[in-house]
Amino acid sequence: MYFVTVNGKEYITAHDKTLITFLRDELNLTGTKDAAGADWVLVDGKKTSARAVRLRELKDRAVMTVEGIPENELAQIAAHLAGPAALSGGFFAPGMAVMSKEKNHWHEARPASKQIMDMVSGVKKFADDINVPRQVYVRPIFAKNPGARIVSIDMTRALENVRFGDCILKADIPGSFDGMVGVGDTVENTNQVVALVVTTYLAEMDVLCRLMDIEYDAVTEYHERGVPEMPECATVLYSDDDTLTVYTNGRDEKKIRASCAAALNIPEEQIAVVATPVAGAKSGRAEVFAALVAWLTQQSAKVKF
Repeated sequence: MYFVTVNGKEYITAHDKTLITFLRDELNLTGTKDAAGADWVLVDGKKTSARAVRLRELKDRAVMTVEGIPENELAQIAAHLAGPAALSGGFFAPGMAVMSKEKNHWHEARPASKQIMDMVSGVKKFADDINVPRQVYVRPIFAKNPGARIVSIDMTRALENVRFGDCILKADIPGSFDGMVGVGDTVENTNQVVALVVTTYLAEMDVLCRLMDIEYDAVTEYHERGVPEMPECATVLYSDDDTLTVYTNGRDEKKIRASCAAALNIPEEQIAVVATPVAGAKSGRAEVFAALVAWLTQQSAKVKF
């Protein structure tokens, strides 16, 4: 068991994990973002990356997120950060607030607008902050062995696990989409996706992905795909009238809508896109992956990788 004190309240959890995962996925404290430079929290008053520390390291230590900063202080910080927060669109603003709290780097100022306060406090939501009722979680399995051909994809072991929900393969795509590789394809690089694992049990995702058996016709040297500074992510709301709402950090709503419609082989009018742009965020694949799962399973879906 792991005991963690966050914003003055003690929590108990059975599994060790990164602090960012615990904050966002278990406590729903989404002001701390899963991206380099936006993941700052205070641990015993010192700025710390929530992506770089695990729960086992936090025994008898106090964690403060942007949600734990007293309202009067946060208002002053927001006023001080009004310019840079507005320029960043708000994604990095909560992390900037935490850094200001560490250094007491603010001064008396006019109250900030509600728009700025929403950015700095983390109230403004981005694609990875959106959670919808009864959503499933999606994790891509990336290809290995560049230069080798995929011989088979076997989900027998995964299906034996009661927490395994589904798996979407290239062959399942109803329309046109070149973002996945399948049986018979030759792998070009480790950024290519072989399968999309689906479950309602986010904590079990790593185990379920390892139960998928992918056979190649040769073993070649490969590099493990690194952890990106800013993950690709999207959330898709499935509605009973067969319409989808895609939440994205991308800017090009028209392109995202067209890509999702082409992959699903449905009219673009059935897809709405809600964009909250983030500078430097990649978009396109995650939105299509989430849309594919939502359309094929008729459940809302959330993907991050």
